[in-house]
Amino acid sequence: MWFDSHCHLHTVAEREPLEEVLLRARGERVNDVLSLGLDAVTSQQVLDLTAHEGVWAGAAFHPSETRGWQNSWIEPIDRLLDDPKVVAVGETGIDHYWDRDFDSDQEAAFRAHIELSKKHDKALVIHTRESLDATLAIVNDAGAPDRLVFHCWSGDAGQLASALQLGSYISFAGNSTFKKNAPLRDLAALVPSDRILVETDAPYLTPEPHRGKSNEPAFVVHVGEALAHVRGEDVETFAETTTHNARTLFGL
Repeated sequence: MWFDSHCHLHTVAEREPLEEVLLRARGERVNDVLSLGLDAVTSQQVLDLTAHEGVWAGAAFHPSETRGWQNSWIEPIDRLLDDPKVVAVGETGIDHYWDRDFDSDQEAAFRAHIELSKKHDKALVIHTRESLDATLAIVNDAGAPDRLVFHCWSGDAGQLASALQLGSYISFAGNSTFKKNAPLRDLAALVPSDRILVETDAPYLTPEPHRGKSNEPAFVVHVGEALAHVRGEDVETFAETTTHNARTLFGL
């Protein structure tokens, strides 16, 4: 069985009926899915979607949604985390790909989410884009929570070592299957077996051989197959390993 450790079902559901999406996932033995919110509204939406069997939720403000950050914004996230179906604080983090004129807002929001992760003892799901060194520095300064994961890993070997030193899990998404990304797959071989996860980030980052289509949890199988191959592991064993890791990370 597989666990899609990171996707956005509220967005997937805007494109086609979620029941059909989850049926296809179960057909590929993807039995568990973590769906992440991007702000207070979408975090409530993904919690509502946990009415579907095997769906879990994460609540947070994505860094791109933190412009003008006020500390009061964290309050609805704090309340949502009281729900046992909300098993993660995420996705949160630092993004330097787009505008750089609200970096201080992003950092303030990220630090607030780190504290929520500690308060609720729930996993921190970290987004980074062209910002890994800055993100690692903030986590080191604030103090890493007991459970955390860097989603959609894109760093180099040195950054990977730094993240692992924090006790982090490392999750790989559909971009790890792209032909041009052999170096990223090679990095996956360096992650300890008890720290690696797979994800889709659906509806984004559709893996080979489905590039050009909207991504969905069923496609996490292709990510798992690609990583198992580069790690020299049996696919079924790798599925069991990554599912166990996800359930441990999210306290399930």
